[in-house]
Amino acid sequence: MTAVTKGPASVPVPAGLAAVATLTGAAVLAGLVGVLVGSFLNVVIYRVPRGLSILRPGSSCPRCSAPVAWYDNVPLLSWVVLRGRCRHCGAPISVRYPVVEAATALVAAGTTVAAGAAWSTVGLCVLAVSMVPLVGIELDGLTPPPAIATTGTALGVVALGAAAAAGDGRTRIAWAIAGMAGAALVGLGATRLARRGGSAPAPTIPTALLPTGAVLGWLGGWAAVAGAATVLVVLAGAAAATARRREAPGGEPHPLPRGWGTVMARAGAGAVLVALVVTGSLR
Repeated sequence: MTAVTKGPASVPVPAGLAAVATLTGAAVLAGLVGVLVGSFLNVVIYRVPRGLSILRPGSSCPRCSAPVAWYDNVPLLSWVVLRGRCRHCGAPISVRYPVVEAATALVAAGTTVAAGAAWSTVGLCVLAVSMVPLVGIELDGLTPPPAIATTGTALGVVALGAAAAAGDGRTRIAWAIAGMAGAALVGLGATRLARRGGSAPAPTIPTALLPTGAVLGWLGGWAAVAGAATVLVVLAGAAAATARRREAPGGEPHPLPRGWGTVMARAGAGAVLVALVVTGSLR
């Protein structure tokens, strides 16, 4: 009879360690996808508010008009290799490009760490990342077209709806939609007050808070409370600062030169950050 030799006994992996490994892998994947998305968002930030196509023509140097080859267009890496300069004419390439790519990666990875490795996290990442071009365009002193926020919000809510249909947070999708409605009301109210007081330029269609409302509605609980409080504090602080500067001797007619669209975009981004931190700390 042939003896049967047993192999070494397998050591079970603790459930907590397996969960950490799964979450780490999901965060790394989200960060890698975020870098690629950030490269696309750079195109959105520059071209969309200027009425240019995001598809054609391809990327080129703004000084010498030389086309940017694919190997010079690798997110983050190409800017470092080229030392922030055009390969052909040596013109400087704005540091904003790698900053947007890195920021998008951090937002996606951070959202994943805070919300966990779940299908609904995909939708939350889309909503959180959609705040990046809004802030980027406002920092350029331009007004982001409403389509940017509405498109990002629609994609994120569709992803959340798909996750809800699969059983991941079925009762939360209604709250996400309610959060969007609440954010729209806050945006409309802030815009009406800004126009009535003539304090600063206000967006025609205030959509910057829509992604924020969807995120806060989905997360719910203390995360939603903290995020909503952040929005209200930022808006109230901007209104108070505007009133003080207008009433001061020689005060400026529009103390917020970039307008209330900037305030709402930054308030929304801050609210999402606060809500995700609260969510992560309570997990």
